[in-house]
Amino acid sequence: MKQCPICLGVFSDQYEYCQRDGATLLDVSVPKATDADIPTVSPGLGRSDAETIITESAGDHINQRNTAAILLSIVTVVVLLTGLVLWLFHRQQAESANDSPLASQHARSTISEKEIDEKLEEWRQAWERRDLSAYSKYYDDRFIGRNSVQGTYRLMNRAEWLADKAQKFSLARLISLRLGSKTITFDGNDAVVSFTQTYQSEISTDAGPKTVNLVSHKTLYLRRQSDGGLLIVKEDSNP
Repeated sequence: MKQCPICLGVFSDQYEYCQRDGATLLDVSVPKATDADIPTVSPGLGRSDAETIITESAGDHINQRNTAAILLSIVTVVVLLTGLVLWLFHRQQAESANDSPLASQHARSTISEKEIDEKLEEWRQAWERRDLSAYSKYYDDRFIGRNSVQGTYRLMNRAEWLADKAQKFSLARLISLRLGSKTITFDGNDAVVSFTQTYQSEISTDAGPKTVNLVSHKTLYLRRQSDGGLLIVKEDSNP
């Protein structure tokens, strides 16, 4: 690019002399600029016209850079929002899974369903064998139970409960005990187990042998002990 030192007109490199006043043109080319970057000024244009062309060309480049920056910002925001939405979705899915009753119960509980099944089976067998020593080991010292005594339900402490069982064991010649399907609720060191109990026994009476058949709804309250054991702290029976 060349410029007239007198009228300051700007011309392309093909001109040696100013087309207005004939002055020798000076080379004012910008380093590393290409022909495409240099606005072509028609002969006879004045300084103000040339400056206008240059300003418009520079403005076009600035607008292009601004547009690219805006588009980049939009893309960045879209990517960030998409990532945030996906993160919130997966977090909600995880919280929904953790909030389900079974998951939350097991997450807080120190007692497993398998352990309860094993404990109930041992308890049932001790009862069927009329083994009071083994049976009593499943009851906490602070145990409270509600049981039928001569057809009337009343509360008993551990000693009263075991005394009642000892009397029934001594009278029974045979005991059969079946447990129905269980419902278990877990809460930390506690678990509540509900099930249908079918009880049958043959007892000796003054009138001779007698068969007793009872179907009741049983609820056991189990608690984890400091030594790791699992004992019954409460028992409730309903006809």
